[in-house]
Amino acid sequence: MNKPLLIFDCDGVLVDSEILGNQAMVDQLKVYDIHITLDQALEWYKGKSMQGCIDGIEERHSIKLPESFPADYRTRMKASFEANLQPVKNIPQALDQLKEYPKAVGSNGPLEKIKNSLRITKLSHHFNDNLFSAHTRQKYKPDPDLFLNTASTLGFAPENCIVIEDSPLGVQAARSAGMKSFGYISLSSSEDLKAAGAHPFDDMSDLPQLIKTLV
Repeated sequence: MNKPLLIFDCDGVLVDSEILGNQAMVDQLKVYDIHITLDQALEWYKGKSMQGCIDGIEERHSIKLPESFPADYRTRMKASFEANLQPVKNIPQALDQLKEYPKAVGSNGPLEKIKNSLRITKLSHHFNDNLFSAHTRQKYKPDPDLFLNTASTLGFAPENCIVIEDSPLGVQAARSAGMKSFGYISLSSSEDLKAAGAHPFDDMSDLPQLIKTLV
């Protein structure tokens, strides 16, 4: 049997970016006199598209953000990433052990952000050009389009794909696409990931063996 395609989310699965990205959101909102905590940002905006974040901010705080908001936020976030971004603990070693498997990245984030994050953390060589962004197609998780397009482009049937996610929204997308998934327990609970349809786990060093159990 051919080895399955492994589709990795980027933020929170490959790169330890969720705290940095959401802190950048907290700091950017202060410009508009909106004061929220990091925990609130993680609860409200983790895993969502930029437009989803903007819609939530505008509704929650009765404000109309300027058109420059996405660019201003991403500039702030990029500076933080350049200075502080690290790979998720044990993911470099896990990827080394999975080198015989075909791999791709499927993220809600813009393609340039994916490339930049992998460059900074020195993970690019594991994926080459197999990078897929929901931002490109304007269909975001939990819509399954991102994962289905990734599989189709690379010549894999959905049932021969395994998704590695860290958010219930991503797990829902994988389930809707007809793909198996593992849910990395970081900022989402084991219960929420399992309820969404994933097999939860909490250490990337366990991932290679876990994948073998599904193959």
